[in-house]
Amino acid sequence: MLKNILSLLLSKFYSKQESEAVGHQAMPELSQYIDLTSNATTNVENTYVAPTDGYFVCATKGGEWSGVNVWGTLDVGVPGASGIQGKVFTPCVKGASVHYIIYGTIHLVRFYKTIGGGIKLLRNLFCKEVAYVA
Repeated sequence: MLKNILSLLLSKFYSKQESEAVGHQAMPELSQYIDLTSNATTNVENTYVAPTDGYFVCATKGGEWSGVNVWGTLDVGVPGASGIQGKVFTPCVKGASVHYIIYGTIHLVRFYKTIGGGIKLLRNLFCKEVAYVA
């Protein structure tokens, strides 16, 4: 019953386009990233603190022995292998410490922020709610 009531309320104040916008908030903003690739070209071990919610990405160049390990968010890794590109793409929350080790030649290390905009979206929804009530 509660589910039906919530569904009815949402259908009154929340369109399909807004539903799509909410789902889109967690996607990475591909044009806004922080490049963390260091001056070192091989074998890096480091820690990064996420400035916002986003995605941490690191990759090696293929064609040689390489591997990637990331922990502190979702613990993921690509074991050492020859001829493949080791790549990790993991979500992390603001303030999370991301520890990573890259073996082999580094291709890139980046942090992509999420599209976000939740406060603006909520403000728009509440303005519509007031408009419906009046």
